[in-house]
Amino acid sequence: MRTKATLAGFLAVIVSLAAIVATVGSAPAASTPTAVGLALTPSGSGSWVAFSNGVVSARNDGVFHGDLSTRRSRTPIVGIESTATGSGYWLLARDGTVSAFGDAPGLGSGARRRSFVAAAITRTPSGGGYWILGRDGSVQGFGDARTYAPVALQYGEEATDLTPSPDGNGYWILTSIGGVHTRGTVAFYGALGQGQNTSRALSLSVTTTGEGYWIATAGASIYGFGAAVAPSGVTSSSVVSVVRSSAANQFVLLRQDGSLSVLSQSAGTDPTPAAVTPTTAPPTTAAPPTTAAPPTTTSSAATPNSIPAGAVPAPSTTVAAGPAPASAPTSPMWSVVGPLSDSYATMKAKGIKSVLLEMAWRDAEPTTHLGWNQPIFDSMRSRIAEAKAAGMQVILNFGMQEPPDWLWAQPNSRFVDQFGNVASTSQGPNLVWNMALRDYAQEYTDKVFSEFAASPPDIVRIGGGHWGEVTYPARFAPGVNSYWAFDANAMATYPVAGWRPGDAVTANEVDRFLNWYLGALINYQNWQVGAVRKTGYSGVIAILYPDTGFSDADLPALRASRLSGASSAEINYEVQRGIHHSRQIANLPTTQGRLAVWGTWATNQSTIVELSALANAKGLPLMGENSGDDISLSDFQAFVQRAKDYRMQVALWVRYPNLPGSFPAG
Repeated sequence: MRTKATLAGFLAVIVSLAAIVATVGSAPAASTPTAVGLALTPSGSGSWVAFSNGVVSARNDGVFHGDLSTRRSRTPIVGIESTATGSGYWLLARDGTVSAFGDAPGLGSGARRRSFVAAAITRTPSGGGYWILGRDGSVQGFGDARTYAPVALQYGEEATDLTPSPDGNGYWILTSIGGVHTRGTVAFYGALGQGQNTSRALSLSVTTTGEGYWIATAGASIYGFGAAVAPSGVTSSSVVSVVRSSAANQFVLLRQDGSLSVLSQSAGTDPTPAAVTPTTAPPTTAAPPTTAAPPTTTSSAATPNSIPAGAVPAPSTTVAAGPAPASAPTSPMWSVVGPLSDSYATMKAKGIKSVLLEMAWRDAEPTTHLGWNQPIFDSMRSRIAEAKAAGMQVILNFGMQEPPDWLWAQPNSRFVDQFGNVASTSQGPNLVWNMALRDYAQEYTDKVFSEFAASPPDIVRIGGGHWGEVTYPARFAPGVNSYWAFDANAMATYPVAGWRPGDAVTANEVDRFLNWYLGALINYQNWQVGAVRKTGYSGVIAILYPDTGFSDADLPALRASRLSGASSAEINYEVQRGIHHSRQIANLPTTQGRLAVWGTWATNQSTIVELSALANAKGLPLMGENSGDDISLSDFQAFVQRAKDYRMQVALWVRYPNLPGSFPAG
């Protein structure tokens, strides 16, 4: 049964939160960013408000545990979730990155696909995990969060909220048009009807028994379904989040400017005939098999330390943008990545000449070694054929950095830092140090290119790390100086026995360690090129490089800090992630066919200047993309001009629905 309250039907009070607006921690800047998320304290009388720039405002009995005001988030913050104790919280960025504060454990971040946009983060009832919901309806679970099948959405519809049942055995997913999807054992009690909701559906709150729920919209209307009786209706504007406190029996509304209001329920209370105690550990999916036999193929890759210090060139420490190669086009091939919501004819009319299509290893070989999911390959083959038939060139991400669950059961499948911390699975498999895993990856690569041999993609992108770029994992947790070279395989070739980053320096430990650490990542980069070429693919292979990284000019500071994490390049986490573009590009195996340098942050001036010079020095074309969050017309025009100025061969606009204009002809 659905109910929608009227002002005459119920008595409601909008309470000004004068006592709650006093803030602790970082204050928003003069040009106040947009408030994007709200989490309540266990008592319901305090809160944390998250802003798009990573600032957190703690109010009333909410205690400030830190934020991102002094650290750059690659993409804007879109949500916040508190821990069960109220002594910490997680911040969710638009790209799926999760930052933990207080007693919140760092359990992992979301998808690495460029088209992924995070919608919400939700804690499990036990407090031992969380879900990350994508706007595309996908769900990723971390800790004890169990996941089910993603939801299918209509054109223009987005997933906005995920709410678990009190017993943890399922969840509801809310969409922007008021649709409700059930997963697990939860029941369906209704959804907003067509034409009933005139504003975006924001949140779904469940009763303590799980026998009903409320849906709140951006216009501050709250609808009740099942046993949930709605409070009186309120019309408002610019509401970005609505959270219900069962402890205080009220709804708290957050607006874009960070202001809060309370909708108290004098009617429409939460019926609680019998308290339902959440389970301490929701059921988990079956453990992945641990007996997968290693492939019969033999990896031809050299051991990670096969590039000794003397073989890793140290290019000049200053980089100036040089002229583009003579073969560079005068205008880029304009490209986009999804969701591709228009026909190819419409896209071509906007000047688009190519598309990026994406797949993931975990979907292609999901449950067992060599247990191929053939429909995934069939679907991608059809998508490639459709794009080419429309006159589009095709760029492919085949997702080696997103392995199936069974691979994680293999020994030393995850990176380990010098403190014994194990990287989350969201950071990609340990293909840098673990040669046995490379054999599995080679089999997947062979399968991909055999399936698409009749009509191969024009360009293939590789990188193999987080986001598909050439990197080691991100930091284990805020403030942790993680160098990811301490699993059993890495230690077998460790060059400075008894020394760890941060220890006292007695000789040249820093240089020896860095040459070995960077050399291993270069080896993995070049192995990926060889893995693709072994399949017979002869098209362009583009290698993905993030940010600006560090250079040999930073070595004196690194030696002085003893790699303790105190130098500027380490504070920005460029060294630990191994982002040394000049060494990586200088060592590309250009004898192995057509290669290209691809910058994943081409809207950053210093990034494109550096990569342009390095690509030109190596005689390679430059390609790149915007960050995905610069969506205004002026941002677009600046991106187009920069792509033309640096004669990028391919310029890709991330997230096609945000494309604010048409590309120039030519």
